[in-house]
Order: sequence, then structure tokens, then C-alpha cells
Amino acid sequence: THHQLTGLEDLAGLRNLKSLFVNNNALLSLTGLESLTRLEQLHAQLNHIESLTPIQKLTSLRELYVSLNRLQTLDGLT
Repeated sequence: THHQLTGLEDLAGLRNLKSLFVNNNALLSLTGLESLTRLEQLHAQLNHIESLTPIQKLTSLRELYVSLNRLQTLDGLT
């Protein structure tokens, strides 16, 4: 099923969120996740994401699934 989620800005206040599943949507960016410092797992496959920069400071992130996006580089990851 293809979903129509296009942005994540409304999630910024969910600071205790540990897992997020937003795969198979129409996301262009991960902007809005910067404040989710307790996020451990992010599933964002099958979107149109071009950059991982918005999640570069999420030090609790342990699992990242971003296959089938428009990423040209993994810049922003350590």
C-alpha cells in the first residue's frame, strides 16, 4: 500500500518516541526528526528522501532502514 505522508514536521514534539515506521510514503526529507533524541529505530524505505542530514545528531539511533530512496550519499551518518 502506498501512503501519502509528505512531511514529518508534526512529529517534532514526540521526544520519547523510540521507533518510527514511515516506509512507503512520499517523503522528500527527514526534516522534523531532529529533536527525537530517543529515537532508536527508523524505517523510512520506499520514499523520495535525498539526504540524511536531519538525523545526523540522533545518537540513540541504532537501526536505520532507508533503502529505495533518492540518496546520493550517506553524508550525515557517523
